[in-house]
Formats: sequence, structure tokens, C-alpha cells
Amino acid sequence: MVCQIGPLRDLDTSRAELPSFAVAAGVRGVELMDANKAVARLYFEALDRREITRLVPLFFTPGCRVHLAEVAEPLLGHDAIREHLQRQLDMYSSIRTTLDDVVAEADRLAVRLTQHVVHRADWASRVGLVAAVGRSLTIRANALLLLEQDRIAEAWLARDELGMLLQLRRLRV
Repeated sequence: MVCQIGPLRDLDTSRAELPSFAVAAGVRGVELMDANKAVARLYFEALDRREITRLVPLFFTPGCRVHLAEVAEPLLGHDAIREHLQRQLDMYSSIRTTLDDVVAEADRLAVRLTQHVVHRADWASRVGLVAAVGRSLTIRANALLLLEQDRIAEAWLARDELGMLLQLRRLRV
């Protein structure tokens, strides 16, 4: 399998040992924080291109933990992450992500992002099923990422679900 993402275009992702993002992205000699920011940028590029599920080992450590605001227990490991991402891809016919802010400090990244999506299925929200098929939606979210060896070891994700419910007219103010 050869990765087709930006600077990782010719990276063979089928190898058991993948090179670090700093080397693979061609950012040798730059500060660690710039290399860490590349992880976020390349991850969301892969999501938008709908290639993310097959690239999970490239972006996440084997024992990764992902905490979602809407789920009581964290997702653990590659299989759980892959299943969650596939459900997201199944939910939306298109995804376009803009990274509004990416702040790096040592091994942590804080990301503020906006996603423009088109639903292909209804949304099972925390307040019930919301009719969403064919509807466009703007999702604002924040992510805090802990990196180990240029991969996501732990992530905390929160999106503006109230804003989503208002856009889909499930709630009115």
C-alpha cells in the first residue's frame, strides 16, 4: 500500500515499521513542534480523502486511547479507532476540514477545527435520532492530542453538538 497524502505521497504504509512523520513528511531539521503540527494536518487530509481507516497504524500507536465527549468509555486500540472512523465515513457523503488553530507544546497538540459535512444518514445524537439525510452541516470541534514517536497515543475530542442540533433544527432557541 502506498500512501497518497501530500508529502507522504510515496510512503509505503504496508511496512510493519513506519518511519516517523518528521522524516516521512520531509521536515528533517525542523523543530519538533512543526513536525507534530504535520501529524494533525496529514491526519485530517487523510480523513477528508476518506483514506483514514486504512492508515490508522500510521497515525495511532497500537495502544492508543481516544476519549469522545459523547461516549462514556474511551476507544482503545487500532480496531476500535478504525471502527469509529468507518462509522463517521459512513455517516457523511463528504467531509471538508479546516484547521483553524494548531498549537504545539512538547508532545501535545491542541487543534481547533471546522468541518463541513453532508449527511448520508440520520444522526443518532445524545438527544435521539435526528433527521439529517442530505443536509449540510458545519461542525466546530476541539482536539487535544498526546503524541508518542510521531503518532497519536491519546486524544480528547469534543464537538459543538448543540450547534449541530440547532443547525439541524432539532432544537430551537
